[in-house]
Amino acid sequence: MNDMFQCTLYELLDSGQLKEFVEKLVKDVEDSIIFAKKNPNAKQMDLLRNHNVCLLAMLCLGELGSQIYLNHGRLPTLLEEGFQHPVEDVKMGAAFSLGLIVCGNLNVQLEAIVNKIKIAPVDQQYMWLHVLFAVLNHCLGSGLLGKTQEHDQKREFLCSHISVIYQCLLESDLGDEGKRNVIADCFGNLIMLNYDTSFLM
Repeated sequence: MNDMFQCTLYELLDSGQLKEFVEKLVKDVEDSIIFAKKNPNAKQMDLLRNHNVCLLAMLCLGELGSQIYLNHGRLPTLLEEGFQHPVEDVKMGAAFSLGLIVCGNLNVQLEAIVNKIKIAPVDQQYMWLHVLFAVLNHCLGSGLLGKTQEHDQKREFLCSHISVIYQCLLESDLGDEGKRNVIADCFGNLIMLNYDTSFLM
């Protein structure tokens, strides 16, 4: 699986078709979100009919974005709009994909995610916490390409910002049990990233 993904990614990069491929994936996501917006009273079956393509496209974009910087203007905004999708899988897929895309440009995007969590309305904070969890989880694991020097650099960068992330989590609204669970998972990942728990003091 790792080798297959790596070969596919390199083939896309070598062929110069990566931009077209990303555009096609973005269009699939956009079509599903537009359909859901235009048809707020649509039957669940109609929504499910096109959400599988959307979810697959989101996951592909996320995995690509975790390996290379996806400089696509409307993609982050589009995935954020996915937080409002009526299908729960699409909402979670949008958060997961956005988290992976942040990993592709971590030194710029991490601060933006932390700020989003701080300023997001209470009902949207849950989704941004899932984005942060996806970032931590990806950097804690090794991704489809296995451990690389770049992966180690991402972990080191995260470790240098642990206290900022920790403070952000402490200040998050704890009124919802689902949110408390995500925050607890994030704390667990922070400790696994850096066994020096002095940031907890």
